[in-house]
Amino acid sequence: MMWRKVSLGEVCELRYGKSLVKETRVQDGAYPVYGSSGIVGHHDEFLVDGPCLVVGRKGSIGTVFFSERPCYPIDTAYFVHCKEEINLRFLYYQLSTLRLSELNKAAAVPGLNREDAYRKLITLPPLDVQHQIADTLDKADALRRKDQELLQKYNELAQSIFYEMFGDPIENTKKWEVKSLGELTRKITDGTHQTPTYVESGVPFLRVTDLTGSNTSKKFITREEHLTLTKRCKPERGDVLYSKNGTIGVAKVVDWDYEFSIFVSLCLLKVKTELLNPKFLEFFLNTPFALNQAKKHSKTGTVTNLHLNEIKNILVPVPERVIQEQFLHAVTSIEAQKSLVRHSEGLFDTVLNSHF
Repeated sequence: MMWRKVSLGEVCELRYGKSLVKETRVQDGAYPVYGSSGIVGHHDEFLVDGPCLVVGRKGSIGTVFFSERPCYPIDTAYFVHCKEEINLRFLYYQLSTLRLSELNKAAAVPGLNREDAYRKLITLPPLDVQHQIADTLDKADALRRKDQELLQKYNELAQSIFYEMFGDPIENTKKWEVKSLGELTRKITDGTHQTPTYVESGVPFLRVTDLTGSNTSKKFITREEHLTLTKRCKPERGDVLYSKNGTIGVAKVVDWDYEFSIFVSLCLLKVKTELLNPKFLEFFLNTPFALNQAKKHSKTGTVTNLHLNEIKNILVPVPERVIQEQFLHAVTSIEAQKSLVRHSEGLFDTVLNSHF
């Protein structure tokens, strides 16, 4: 049997998950509940027998998850029904390369239309070759997961240094001055609320997935559209990006010089640098303490959202600038090691793309 090029709709059906509100779930149940961003809880019943694939439909669209066990996909996700025998691990990896997130046509809440997904082309080798490719990618994925665990340990080490120097932010035992983000910034805004027209190359257009690393596809817009968007929201070196839709509470300082625009899912913080080092703010916003504040302020409907007024109210301890600099010097080597691990982690994408 030869390798075949087929549309996704020829071999698969994306079926709707079923609504299951949080209050009705049995949280100590045996079966994972999947939304568009992954496991969101557990229940004592399942909707789909395992193993199965789940695809994000609303919010974090196009994200693909593999569940070994029976599970319960909710209505923000699809689950995959195969019309013929296919190695599900092989299909999982192939779906991950299709850039389904690019099929979004919604403005406020990203959505994946399955008819658009059905038109995507995939490559199907003979079943025995599918097994071989899946085994190879499983091994590469296992190495990537080890890298992710190492990154987590580096993050925990940096956090321990933070708590040692600054104490528990909740108790504020060291009596640091505390200010709101609104007081610590010159401007807080977000990106365009309209999906732009994407082009093959041009000015980078960043979304939440570009901060979280959950999607490796990059977006570009024309320079003309970029210039229009930056009249209201112009990111620059030293600003801090903060995710506010879908995956909330992820911060990244702009430490590059190339121009770019951002989507509504990202907030732009222009820091008063006389009060706060932007890198210190990035680190603080990525701590569990800051995330808990964000979650407390967030609105959860179909997609978790943070509003700009709520972001302005997030409280930040403000040590003296010299102490902020001492902390950043202490974690410099950790950041260097994290960069090396991220490079190693990125090799998985090279292996993945070489098979499709």
